[in-house]
Amino acid sequence: MPGHDMSVDLKFFRERNYERMQCPTCNSWYWGIKGIHDRCGDTPCVEYSFIGAPKMPRKYGVGEMRERYLLFFERNGHTRVGRLPVIARWRDDVFLVNASIYDFQPHVTSGEVPPPANPLTISQPCIRLTDLDSVGRSGRHLSNFEMMAHHAFNRPNEKDGMIYWKEECARYCHDLLVKDLGVPEKEIVYKENPWMGGGNAGMALEVMVAGLELATLVFMDLWADPKGPVELGGDRYGPMPLSVVDTGYGLERFVWVSQGTPTIYDAIYPGTLRRFFELAGVEPPDRGAHPEVFAESARLAGMMSVSTTSKLLEQRKGLAARLSEKGIKLGLDELMALMVPVENVFTIADHARCVLLMLADGIVPSNVKAGYLARLIIRKALRLMDELGMETPLADLVLLHKSTTADILRLGESEEVLRTMLDLEAKRYRETVEKGGRMVRRLLQEQGAGGRGISVEKLIELYDSHGIHPAMVQAVAAREGIAVEVPDAFTALVASRHAGEKREAGKAVELPPGLNASETVYYSEPGCREFECRVVLVRTDEKGREQVILDRTAFYPEGGGQHSDRGWLEAGGKRVKVIGVQKSDRTILHTLEGPLGAARGQVVKGVVDWRRRMALSRHHTATHIIIGSARKVLGPHVWQAGAEKSETGAHVDISHYDKVTLEQVHEIEKVANEIVAANLPVEYASLPREEAERRYGMSLYQGGAPAGPVIRVVRVGDFDSEACGGTHTRTSGEAGLIKITRAERIQDGVVRLEYSASVAALATIQRLERQLLESASELSVQPDQLPRTVRRFFEEWKGLKKEVAALRERAARELSGRLRAGAERVAGYALVAAAEEIDAELARQVSATLSSEPATVCLVGSAVSGGLMLSFGKDVKADIGEAARAIAGAVGGSGGGKGRFAQIGGVPPEKVAEAVGKAAGVLRRLLGG
Repeated sequence: MPGHDMSVDLKFFRERNYERMQCPTCNSWYWGIKGIHDRCGDTPCVEYSFIGAPKMPRKYGVGEMRERYLLFFERNGHTRVGRLPVIARWRDDVFLVNASIYDFQPHVTSGEVPPPANPLTISQPCIRLTDLDSVGRSGRHLSNFEMMAHHAFNRPNEKDGMIYWKEECARYCHDLLVKDLGVPEKEIVYKENPWMGGGNAGMALEVMVAGLELATLVFMDLWADPKGPVELGGDRYGPMPLSVVDTGYGLERFVWVSQGTPTIYDAIYPGTLRRFFELAGVEPPDRGAHPEVFAESARLAGMMSVSTTSKLLEQRKGLAARLSEKGIKLGLDELMALMVPVENVFTIADHARCVLLMLADGIVPSNVKAGYLARLIIRKALRLMDELGMETPLADLVLLHKSTTADILRLGESEEVLRTMLDLEAKRYRETVEKGGRMVRRLLQEQGAGGRGISVEKLIELYDSHGIHPAMVQAVAAREGIAVEVPDAFTALVASRHAGEKREAGKAVELPPGLNASETVYYSEPGCREFECRVVLVRTDEKGREQVILDRTAFYPEGGGQHSDRGWLEAGGKRVKVIGVQKSDRTILHTLEGPLGAARGQVVKGVVDWRRRMALSRHHTATHIIIGSARKVLGPHVWQAGAEKSETGAHVDISHYDKVTLEQVHEIEKVANEIVAANLPVEYASLPREEAERRYGMSLYQGGAPAGPVIRVVRVGDFDSEACGGTHTRTSGEAGLIKITRAERIQDGVVRLEYSASVAALATIQRLERQLLESASELSVQPDQLPRTVRRFFEEWKGLKKEVAALRERAARELSGRLRAGAERVAGYALVAAAEEIDAELARQVSATLSSEPATVCLVGSAVSGGLMLSFGKDVKADIGEAARAIAGAVGGSGGGKGRFAQIGGVPPEKVAEAVGKAAGVLRRLLGG
């Protein structure tokens, strides 16, 4: 059994005269041919040798290579399966698909669910942001790529459970490279490197060709176990029930090795890349004065990480030295001027394709979850476009990649939605840039005094909360003479903090072990209103309330955003209200309003509050109808981001890039009520997960990804199908009239739709009608005249407001003139200190007007509102915050301020005159009078 066998001493290697050797440079163990492979084959121990010298007898494009790979494995007994979206809807721990095995985690790899085929082959688009700051610089890094793979899911403890394992896996890989693609065997090295990730582990072979890792063969047969026999990376692991062949072949890298171009970008989308250079006004490397610079750069970049500034400078210096040896004399500044624009174009081209994949697969840019990562990529691309002076809309650049993604994407009608999203994102980015400078200057005044700079954590906060990139912070700080250090891998650092969901474990209810699962009558008999059951356990919760566990129950527990049922339990002539129901593992707890007095084993009667149940069911069915309607009206990018269904109403949060207009709300409402009128059947089916996904796709997981091998699917005719554990009406018609009452953008990229159904919808309409009639009555007009009357009153109000503002301004000027005439001279300053019968707002205006004069200190007290307003002219050297605090101490109030304005509060109107006298004395002392 391969459970804890970490060996890769394979018969396959010995047949080909491969020996296990230790690399003298990095001390890694590898399998190679003695006399040919004196190193492990990986950078930085060896240099790329395929650039300018392709390692395949013919050149391949991306589409050709993908098809050749998949056909090879189909010929060798594997079934081709389709790719999944790059957003991992079926998982609750990560947002983006990072590798092909993500398609099968956690349910297939755990053994809960059978794979769609076994063995199988796939080419899965992936997004990996761990090396984001190396994209464009290294010549090999990509933010998006396709992982070609072949997977086998073995059950070593079952008869005929082994599909294939290490020997066969290595043979398949070698035959693909040598026999099918023509890679010389002498170019291939297999490097040992144990793999760990996602709670699993196993020995792995990294497949090196000419210095480049083309594939990784992982033999996943371990999972996290504190008492396991294997220790890797400081953690212990034990044998898994399954042994999984988890391979990953880099499609783009295969293409690159077949072509031997200077960079991977030149190989995978040459025509599209040329268009990017044209639009950027940058000379492509092959047409520039020194085309060999980029080939040498890629070779050298393979020898070191370029994710830090020091390493990047080291690489540049090394490149300059190597070019000098070849007779090309370029100083470091010249080299940077040559390379940086080209690298920026490479990066923009990569990021544009990444954005297309993300948005086409349903991600909406926002400040949360996968939307945050999409916005991160979008804004980095926009910033680099600004550096290059590119005026082409980002949407046009992104859609240039329609040709490079034609085999894996079908945009259709979503192209216009995508364009609108990107235009909005560009607009929001520009707005952020405009206001960001002001925010950074304020922050530098507070935090950067004395040259202290800004911490990395603060830089991340500025980006996370306000979208302000460190490059902007650096530029503003430099003008203020403050140095700000930014990690060169800043973008990757930020992305890593948003890679997956951070879930806090809820407080578990402590129950005795060995309790049987509660029988769920609400599923088996959905129309059951009364039932008999037996008490299994009586306990008291943390609030002192009695809770009972029953052997069977028709009470639906809170879950999936649906509030729990309520009702009554009856025993021994006593009736007690059930005020809450919750699920704890497989048991269901019923919280009671008072003690029932029933003993363990006693038979009791349950009565469900059917009126509440039906209201909850209507709102849950309405939720499915609303989601389906929103997707139809707004587009397939709409995805549920949260929901709540109560007795009186419901709401659903949906992903959407903009506000939902009134016209769109009305259209969603119209579609929803058409579905109600159609009286479609609402059907339930418990299906094996793999069958449910095959039938309904990933839209099944609108409400989240449920655990377990079997999924309860709720279908509203052919209109909507979702994995759902809630209660529902029997038909869409039973949901009744659906009325949307509010559409609110609760956060960037998320809109909340609030609505009610049936009787609750009627109550909502009647309430709105009542408000309309009352408003019309207050204005003594008919309801149909209300909009016109309100507009007239509003215009009149605006006119009066302007008149009041003009009068206040006139009053401020006149009072300021009078006070300035009576100003006291103190140490060269004009000191104005007065208590006036004016409100606080006018006091603020007067103070601001007076301090607009040079060498003026102004203190105005409001004898109407209370409080003091303090302002300094521009050339007053004293600290206004210190002055406000000193005055507050003298008058018994509280004060503070910055810049030229401050306020002292806590002074009641009747004490303002006295306070002004004391404050004037404080100011005289501060000014040196």
